[in-house]
Amino acid sequence: MIYIVLGMHKSGTTLVSQTLHRSGINMGDGFEDGGSYDTGNQWERREAFLVNLDLIGCVERDYYSLEHYQELRGELPKAQESAMKEMIERCEATGEDWGFKEPLTCLTYPLWKHVLPPHKIVAVYRSPLEVMNHYRTPLRRPDRAWRVLRAWSNYNQGMINAVQAEGAEALIIRYEELMRGPGDFGRLQEFVSRDLVDARIPGQHRAAPQNPLFAPLDRLMGIVSTRRPSEIFRRLESMRLEGCRIDAGSK
Repeated sequence: MIYIVLGMHKSGTTLVSQTLHRSGINMGDGFEDGGSYDTGNQWERREAFLVNLDLIGCVERDYYSLEHYQELRGELPKAQESAMKEMIERCEATGEDWGFKEPLTCLTYPLWKHVLPPHKIVAVYRSPLEVMNHYRTPLRRPDRAWRVLRAWSNYNQGMINAVQAEGAEALIIRYEELMRGPGDFGRLQEFVSRDLVDARIPGQHRAAPQNPLFAPLDRLMGIVSTRRPSEIFRRLESMRLEGCRIDAGSK
């Protein structure tokens, strides 16, 4: 089986990828020699990252996550289609379960879906307040806070769209709940039908649920955009609580 981990930057996708990889699902190469998350080890399949960069029209040296937030649809370019198929064929040839995590896939999944064999989606979200604070958005930088919330809204809306698309079984989990106790960890374990190696380290959850910039920017986004972060967050909470597992045939 193929597992696609979707989620905004700084939302727990690295932990999920690490957990799956250490539990026998090949999420990429060289992770165990790459150091910790704080030293730059993102547990991402590099081939998928490079394809996504090509799709958004960016070179690696110029890439910054908050500058790219639009979901991509339409025709899949031939060059990227060939790169996707080459990666898939190489991974499938191993005969083992595999997958990849790369946050940009929240925006590019409509194009990946054209070439992916049957797969499952693990969708991970985190409170927009915590993501804001993880990006360091002080009161003197409302512009940066706006960019974070704009990206958060678009990435998570793209993730919702992917979960609701036909053809893939999906599980929705919340990072805070995954770190807090057995609930979402157990759901992930059931979803992948195997015992999971617990890669959680409590100290890695740096919770900061307050930010005075959130409420005014959230209201402003409701005026200038249909993607108000609080509404998307409530939608994700509802989807997770109503049925943490969404089967392809029930969409």
